[in-house]
Amino acid sequence: MKPNFIYLTLFPQYFYNYFQISLAKKVCERKLFTYQVYNLRDFAVKGQVDDCPYGGGAGMVLKIEPLVVALAKIQTTYPNSYLILLSPQGKKFTQADVPRLLNQAPNLVFICGHYEGFDERI
Repeated sequence: MKPNFIYLTLFPQYFYNYFQISLAKKVCERKLFTYQVYNLRDFAVKGQVDDCPYGGGAGMVLKIEPLVVALAKIQTTYPNSYLILLSPQGKKFTQADVPRLLNQAPNLVFICGHYEGFDERI
């Protein structure tokens, strides 16, 4: 089974553009993996995906509600998935992690934040 990479992001165009150039384009053309990109704003009420941190503080955080709706849809479509929350505070994701995680599930779901952080309930 081919690996499937699923990206949940606020900026889907980044991914569409990336997979149209250079080595990424060649890998896609050879159909070595599949990928899907979901716009997180499509799962939000009126497209609102950010909120101020509870208790104050700098920056904005990604709301939990759009993530819950998006992940429910992804889980229904791709039931055998491994969820990866990308955050500067987390462990570094390396190439060595990919085969290890694909052995656990053929679908890797990446949540890409782009904000100061996430609602801590995630």
